[in-house]
Amino acid sequence: MHKGSLYYLIAAVLLVAAFTANRASGRLPDVKLRQANIMLLPHRIGSWTCVREAAEEEIEHRAVPAAVFHRWYFRDLQGHEVELLLETASEADGYHNPTVCMTAQNWEIVAKIPTSVHPENQTPAAGSGPPAPPATLMRMYLRDHDLKEILLYWHTRDLQLDKLHQFVTHDMTGIAPSCLFVRIAANAAQGYDQATAIAQRFATDAFPVVASLTQPR
Repeated sequence: MHKGSLYYLIAAVLLVAAFTANRASGRLPDVKLRQANIMLLPHRIGSWTCVREAAEEEIEHRAVPAAVFHRWYFRDLQGHEVELLLETASEADGYHNPTVCMTAQNWEIVAKIPTSVHPENQTPAAGSGPPAPPATLMRMYLRDHDLKEILLYWHTRDLQLDKLHQFVTHDMTGIAPSCLFVRIAANAAQGYDQATAIAQRFATDAFPVVASLTQPR
């Protein structure tokens, strides 16, 4: 067979396979997610110590019954404090969008910036741990109270799996995939840049610990 014809044949086969998989995934039953073990989060992460914590609020429970929220407030040796919010849900549509929920609480989003869990100068060496997912940084302002905050947030990688991959993973291992939403908040009264540096430093320490919570036990 002519080489050019062979390439066209391979391309056609791949297109048909992709189309078939897409149609098939639309007919697959919804895969229930396994809630992450968020209550196993340690109260000491690197140089950060948990000084208080809070269970989900009533409004969160009513809005997303299939999800569990929990907050921890960590402080380092210099007195910097961050709020860590974890959300885990048994359904993929149980995860909320901070852009929507924060504006609903009258926060103005000053900037929304794609970023990383790790500061640029602290990128982990290859093979040193689980790969970090993309993260988002939001600079916010609450005009009524003259408050500035930053949010650094991301989802665990399992949330990126489409329905077909979720179904195959569950069928092969017998274990439902888990998802986790991670949000770090820091007061930006001293400036957005300083708050961002504090949040990213905590994120670097907390990421491997948080990622381990999605593992089945």
